[in-house]
Amino acid sequence: MSEFNTSLYQAADEFFAVHPEADFWLNLSVDRRRGALRAAWLDIVGLTPGGDPDCDGRELVKAALFEQAAFVARRHPEPPTRRRELVQESVDGLGSRKWQLASADRSGEFAPRALALLRAAYPPTGAISR
Repeated sequence: MSEFNTSLYQAADEFFAVHPEADFWLNLSVDRRRGALRAAWLDIVGLTPGGDPDCDGRELVKAALFEQAAFVARRHPEPPTRRRELVQESVDGLGSRKWQLASADRSGEFAPRALALLRAAYPPTGAISR
């Protein structure tokens, strides 16, 4: 797996400067933008052949990374606070309860535009499995 390249921070800001999500992205704190990019990087690594998104050689992959970063930032506007939720309760006699930490909804984990860009970057070979 290739390493995250920190030059992508500046490239993302340049990408979003002329993007419909420019106001949203550029109004995020630097730490939030960097966190979203790193999270998106891991998402994209999981979808690319050999776990190696060649962001330097494939502009479509780089664009997919940035689209995914905006998606991640929108989906997780604040650091999540995990709460306990009741998952089971029994009332035979005095009964019992079972609690667990609430899990985040994992449906729709990928930005549709990011997936479309990755499909274009890696033509149908079955490499993108989502």
